Amino acid sequence: QKASAIDERFKVDPPASNEGASISRAEPIRLRKTIARVRKLRIRNFRGIGSPGFEFDLDADFLLLAGPNGLGKTSLIEALELLLTSYHHFRENPHHLFHGEACEFELTAEVLLLDNPCPSIITCKGNREKKDEEWEKPALEWSVEGKRETSWTMERPLTEEYRTYFDVNPLTPEIAWKTTELLARRTVVYPDRIEKLFDETTQGLTLRDYVEPIPPVVTELLEETDSAIGKLEEWDRTLPVKRTASDMQASRKRVIDALQKLADPYRTLARYSARLRSLPLPSLPSEEADGLAVDESLSEFVERLLEKAGQSATRDELPGKLLPILQNLHRRTLQDEARRSEAPTEEDKSATERDKLRECEDELTRIETEFPWLEEEVAAFDAGGEQPGLLAILETLRDHAVGWSSRWSKWELERQQAPPSVGRVLEELRRVRPEDAAKCAEELREFLKPRKDAAKKRHDLQAKREHLRAELERASRSPATGALIKIRSELEEAARTLSHAWSDVRRDHDAQAGAQEAEQKRGQLVALQKKVGAVQGLIKKAASPPEELLRNVEKLANTVLSRVVSSRGLRIKLQADDDDQADDDDVAQNKPSDATRYGQRRIYTVKTEDGRHRAMLSFGQRTQFGVAMVIAENRLLESKLGHRVFLMDDLSATYDLANLSRDAVFWRQMAYGNGATNEPSQRQVFLSSHHEDLSNRLLDVMAPVEGRRALLYRFTGWKLGTGPSVEVYEVEPQAGLNQGQEDRQIFARWMGAQLTETADAGP
Repeated sequence: QKASAIDERFKVDPPASNEGASISRAEPIRLRKTIARVRKLRIRNFRGIGSPGFEFDLDADFLLLAGPNGLGKTSLIEALELLLTSYHHFRENPHHLFHGEACEFELTAEVLLLDNPCPSIITCKGNREKKDEEWEKPALEWSVEGKRETSWTMERPLTEEYRTYFDVNPLTPEIAWKTTELLARRTVVYPDRIEKLFDETTQGLTLRDYVEPIPPVVTELLEETDSAIGKLEEWDRTLPVKRTASDMQASRKRVIDALQKLADPYRTLARYSARLRSLPLPSLPSEEADGLAVDESLSEFVERLLEKAGQSATRDELPGKLLPILQNLHRRTLQDEARRSEAPTEEDKSATERDKLRECEDELTRIETEFPWLEEEVAAFDAGGEQPGLLAILETLRDHAVGWSSRWSKWELERQQAPPSVGRVLEELRRVRPEDAAKCAEELREFLKPRKDAAKKRHDLQAKREHLRAELERASRSPATGALIKIRSELEEAARTLSHAWSDVRRDHDAQAGAQEAEQKRGQLVALQKKVGAVQGLIKKAASPPEELLRNVEKLANTVLSRVVSSRGLRIKLQADDDDQADDDDVAQNKPSDATRYGQRRIYTVKTEDGRHRAMLSFGQRTQFGVAMVIAENRLLESKLGHRVFLMDDLSATYDLANLSRDAVFWRQMAYGNGATNEPSQRQVFLSSHHEDLSNRLLDVMAPVEGRRALLYRFTGWKLGTGPSVEVYEVEPQAGLNQGQEDRQIFARWMGAQLTETADAGP
């Protein structure tokens, strides 16, 4: 629905003319127009080139930088890289850009633009200051000056489409740096940095990131769907765990057993209690009965018991009310029966005993009500038998086992020659902090003290109650009173067991009901996850790039490889992968930290046609793959690179001297084209070599055709402070030294055949 809006955002107005302008800014620049050639380059105090500096005449289609290592060839290539792409390799320590102890450097290039015969000047200056014997962070400044009435404008190093992507969120220095790194990777080849030429192993932007940026609306939708899936998964994890059916069945069986034990004492109580004669026990449910039915039946029974006693309670309180209400009804029934059967001569004595018994039983009922799980709570922290309880252990740890004064923690293992197991025990004891043990002991004591006091008091009251009951029983001549006293313990035990089993049934039923609801919700969540996943798939499919770019890169790269004899028939097979789908370790390890700022990481993984991964190839093969990919992407990114220049450092590390004549054909086509003006495939080619034989053979093969120019820069020495010693030679066409016209014609025919074959083989 937002496609039209995206298209509208990506429209770019043409640059306004800027008459006779000279613009300068401190951030890296991008030139809206394309540089066709670098004519001159002046370098001063940069890398291996010192002061007063050098001015290089570079007005040629092909330039070979030859000479031993360490004489400044790479410095010249790095200077061109910085001017053309705003990138350098020393971001962590940019002081490496300066020559020795120089405080400033300057790079100035005279360039020609396409369709513009007048030269323009690009300058990059670096400055740094020293404070307290330490260099401060350098500042770099670029400037551009046009030599024509209409100049070009300078932009950040991004295409207009890509710049639009950052309208909402400002472009960060990190992303700007990684974008310039991408441009540099498509401009310069360094054999020692060959791995960074591949999408899988670079931490910067990829080709697909740059030429096919995911529109912001797509990234936002994908982030929203990712968030939705995350929430659904979190809800799924927090759903209740379903109880097993055996738990519910066991709980129901305990209820049935307790009701069966309660039946006889309850009938005896109901026989002598007018309140209970019309209230039988609930019907015994079957073991297959639903937990809700069991709870409902018992709840109705206890509610009616409370009515008879003139009390009420909420449904949640009912299991805990069963025991005290039966005790209360039993006491009242016993009192009523005792009053009816008592002789008048002992009325005063019996009344006193009954009052004491009533007070005793009231107090016991209060304790049962206040602490319904008294025995379980006290026993939970008591080890039983002769073993110490948890409270005693915590107090011992507090007082003796830990702390600086403890002899336990200071016991020297080596002196006593104890087994290692004792050492582990002492190590664990030393980890106990006194304040933690003291706090736990205090909290446990506060929990246990009222319960232990209640347990002791209950024990005393039970003894007193039994004594009073015995006295009343001796004083009573009624058989009913004896029967009621006889059933008391059985009634209380059965009621207590039933109360606990009833609570378990309730718990299991609630868990089962929650599990059933959870299963329904889980089904809904799974369905939602599938729908969201399907939406994600549609969004990704809608945002997926056409196959055209992939096939063009693959075709161009294989065209370059076909020119290389030493590649031995290797062919590139590109696979478009997104970061959430690729399983390559390199991809996972090199995901940029700020990837969310420019969408998902989108890569081309490189393999051979027979399925071998890049890591399985030799260094030379990987280098050839990298060079082929760079040349192909350099061609495809021409309108976005802003220049038609290609640089390669240390050709000797990549190409075989024996096959150089055949391998270098594509360099001829890049440098000289087919003779037409401004051919799209033509580049100003810079190659460097430290191998003398390879350099001489390359000059033979790269002799320029008519109308083209080639230069040889021979680096012969280097001196600290000034830099390299350089000789420059014009390369002229020749078939070979001291050979006749016939040999020259043979050479020309051979070279013509090579060029014709190359032209027919690819773009």
